[in-house]
Amino acid sequence: MVVESRSGRELLIRIANFLGTAFLVAGAGFGIYYVAAGNYVDESGTLIEEFWALGLAWFFVLGSVFMATLGLILRLVARRRH
Repeated sequence: MVVESRSGRELLIRIANFLGTAFLVAGAGFGIYYVAAGNYVDESGTLIEEFWALGLAWFFVLGSVFMATLGLILRLVARRRH
């Protein structure tokens, strides 16, 4: 029973690490897209930019920080119980 619980905690830590990495890569990708797409002002004076990409970039970067924190907490709890 203890072995199953330990492997379950290890699995949660690996999932948190994977999701944190995936969120960081997605956030960086959206950030690069936002910068690469550029912005301009059209003839009527309206700013044209890919603002949605900037919002998603921040969402994913903050999500990666959350997942890294969660992984660290899980790792510390697992080490303390071991």
